[in-house]
Amino acid sequence: TYDFDRFLRYDEMAAWLRALAAQHPTLLTVESYGQSHMGRDLLVATITDTRTGEHHTKPAHWIDANIHAVEVTGGVAALYIIHHLVTKFVAGDATVVEALRTRTFYIAPRVNPDGVEDALADRPLFHRSSVRPWPWRDGHRWPGLHPQDIDGDGRILTMRIADPDGAWMPHPEEPRVMIPVGPLGAPAGTTRYRLLTEGLIENYDGFTIDQPRDPAGLDLNRNFPAGWGVDVLGSGDHPMSEPEIHSLVRAVKARPNVCGYNAFHTAGGFMLRPSSNLPDSKLPPEDLFIFKKFGEHSTPLTTYPVHSVFEDLTWDKSRVMGGAGDDWAYDHLGVYSWTTEFWDAIYRATGEHSPTDVWYVGPTPAQDLAVCRWSDKHAPGSYVGWRAFDHPQLGKVEIGGPDMFHIWTNAPSSLLRAEVAAHADVAIY
Repeated sequence: TYDFDRFLRYDEMAAWLRALAAQHPTLLTVESYGQSHMGRDLLVATITDTRTGEHHTKPAHWIDANIHAVEVTGGVAALYIIHHLVTKFVAGDATVVEALRTRTFYIAPRVNPDGVEDALADRPLFHRSSVRPWPWRDGHRWPGLHPQDIDGDGRILTMRIADPDGAWMPHPEEPRVMIPVGPLGAPAGTTRYRLLTEGLIENYDGFTIDQPRDPAGLDLNRNFPAGWGVDVLGSGDHPMSEPEIHSLVRAVKARPNVCGYNAFHTAGGFMLRPSSNLPDSKLPPEDLFIFKKFGEHSTPLTTYPVHSVFEDLTWDKSRVMGGAGDDWAYDHLGVYSWTTEFWDAIYRATGEHSPTDVWYVGPTPAQDLAVCRWSDKHAPGSYVGWRAFDHPQLGKVEIGGPDMFHIWTNAPSSLLRAEVAAHADVAIY
């Protein structure tokens, strides 16, 4: 059984979906809409009451998740919504029965199965999206630090190295939290450190530690046709150059009954709406009215505020984000679209929503400390005490700090179900 309290590897997820479909053949079908770079089937679940009409005869809502490899809470949410629709229909829930009588849901829970498999591996590798080498097709690794789990504990943490000129020092109230050394220096007697992501250094010369990009440098959520550009980081060779996006675009286009589009990501604890490249003053006022009305309904259900990508998250208005799925659905298909950014560790710890600039500047020392203390109570082990490790290239280092994947990027397993559950009501609305 699956209680939405952990992240499923691909084979287990596919088996769970197909087993649920076999139990409820008049409500749920599962099919492949394409294949990933490594040949895994890209699965989409179709949920509707077929006794009242075939799926394509009803207005539909499309949901997809896990286009970004490490943002696996979104995939749990997609699976939860599938399960919620099926089980609530069987139980006779009036709202769900009416929804499936008159509507169809298409849910693709893992747009990027290859990248997610690496993220969930016993010794994980974290990519932005696909595992395909790009822009260098031979996959060669540039000199410098490449993050990986070097001590075999299944996590990629932080390495710290004592350095009298280091830019970091322990928080005075909690040594697992590292904070920047201020312009006046560290207090007397405080050890300063350099911080590096846990990993190994390619072509180490004994001195230089560059920070190269991942050889798998694609961002699949920059590969959609809308606003695509060569100057957008990770955008690929051309629009829809990647099989995952080419297949998704064709799948949605083949379902002209789709009226709503929702992409599931992490993190931030908010919902994003169009546009990524236009101010609200340039949007049709009728559309802006609908987007705001949707927020008035969804925020009380989820606590998630709704933001415009351009207005609220774009610092430099001359450098807009292109090639995103929600913009493609809105700009090219005329479909109302949203991106849900699940999980806000700061909100859980402090009761205050993360500022929209946290993506760019990171948490403050006070926020980091609050999350550490909160996680000790609700997700023990999320902040790891520093322990000595004999690095094969750097010698004596310490490894520890926050387990970013399990506390900042994703909801901890004990809270996964609670985090995603309310979004089933949003989808039905």
